[in-house]
Amino acid sequence: STTTAKWATISTVKIFASPMSWNDAQKKCEEDFGSLATVNNAQENKFFWRSAISKNVFDDLHIGAFQSSDDGVWKWIDDGKNVSGYTNFETGFPFPGAGNCVGMLTESSTAKWTNGECDNQKLPFVCRRYDYSTFPKDCSSITPVEGKDIVAPGF
Repeated sequence: STTTAKWATISTVKIFASPMSWNDAQKKCEEDFGSLATVNNAQENKFFWRSAISKNVFDDLHIGAFQSSDDGVWKWIDDGKNVSGYTNFETGFPFPGAGNCVGMLTESSTAKWTNGECDNQKLPFVCRRYDYSTFPKDCSSITPVEGKDIVAPGF
């Protein structure tokens, strides 16, 4: 039987400690073929917070959520999908009129989110780049056959 390799998604995360506006931070992430980070669940939120703290980032952190106008529809910059499912907004946020871009509060391990200005609020930021690979997500129980599934180097 033929085994089809599954796509495995691996992401690389990078914390930039030098403060930039949200818009400039997104451009910087794009230079590294990524974008400001999407936060999919509480574990990722905690990971980004811990990564920031390990880089001595205590001045909050831009993440990849934004709204294009004051319509209350928050999206992720990397794929344009609505921010739904997991969110970690501070009580009372997002606050209408406070700004269209989201940052993570790094002073507390709760790592709550607030909204702020996209151009004027300069913060450190977290970028995420997805790498796609054909390595299987699971180990195969099928023994590879030399010459068919696996070939010695140089042959």
